[in-house]
Amino acid sequence: EEEKNIRRRVYDALNVLLALEIITKENKVIKWVGLPCDEYKTLSALDLANLEKADILSRKKAELLTLSVNYSAIIKARK
Repeated sequence: EEEKNIRRRVYDALNVLLALEIITKENKVIKWVGLPCDEYKTLSALDLANLEKADILSRKKAELLTLSVNYSAIIKARK
C-alpha cells in the first residue's frame, strides 16, 4: 500500500516536470532537458525598461527647467 502511494507521488512529480518541459519522456526513457533559461530575455527587457525610464527622466528634467525659467520670467515681469 505504501509502495503504491510512493509510486503515485513519483508519477505526479514526473507529470509536473513534463508539463513544465523540464524533462521529456519517450516510451519508458526519461531525459533531462533542464530549466528554462530566459536570463538574456529578462536582462534585455530590463535594459530596455531602464533606457525608457532614463528617457522619461530626461524629458521631465527638460520640462522642469522650462517651467522654472518661465516662472522666473513671470516673477521678474511682476516687479
